[in-house]
Amino acid sequence: MKYSGSIRILANTEKLLSWLKQHNLSEKDLAEKLGYDVAYLKSVLHQKEEISVEFMKKLSNLTKLDLKDITITERKHFFLGDQIKRLRVEKGLSQEELGKAIDVSKQAISSYETGVRDPNPEQRHKLVEIFGITEAELFGGMPPDKNLDPEILEALQDPVAVKALLVTFKNSQDIKNTIKSLLDCLPSLSPEKRQAILALCK
Repeated sequence: MKYSGSIRILANTEKLLSWLKQHNLSEKDLAEKLGYDVAYLKSVLHQKEEISVEFMKKLSNLTKLDLKDITITERKHFFLGDQIKRLRVEKGLSQEELGKAIDVSKQAISSYETGVRDPNPEQRHKLVEIFGITEAELFGGMPPDKNLDPEILEALQDPVAVKALLVTFKNSQDIKNTIKSLLDCLPSLSPEKRQAILALCK
């Protein structure tokens, strides 16, 4: 089965390059106006790098374009079966060995890895114990220090910032689901803030 992973926020290249053309500006001119290095600007405009919150705000103020018009989201997808296979191989286990460890057959492990069926909750619990990960990581999430920008982590802990993001993307259900899944990466988040953010993502 295919699951959604995290999102990346990228510059809407088409909109921004069109704005540059309309205003007869080069990428270098825009970099100077924004106070950024032209190499960084080019990497953002050509989607080689994610667009930071600070950069988004400066760009929106300068161009007078709405935030939703200068950004796009790119969702990463993965197959749970691919994740299970990768983790099994990393642990040096055969399908038969993993099957014995979670009380299923080798054929069952093969069916998980090929996406024919998914492990049930009890089997998932055993898998995360064997692999030494959280269930969020099993479903494609990574620990914060591996793939989440500190700026994103900080924003996720602030209900006001989360509300602003949801407004920017017109309360997209995809964004709401992604935010909820990323909360698993924030164990230190206070219960009050967690509840406030979950309420926003209903």
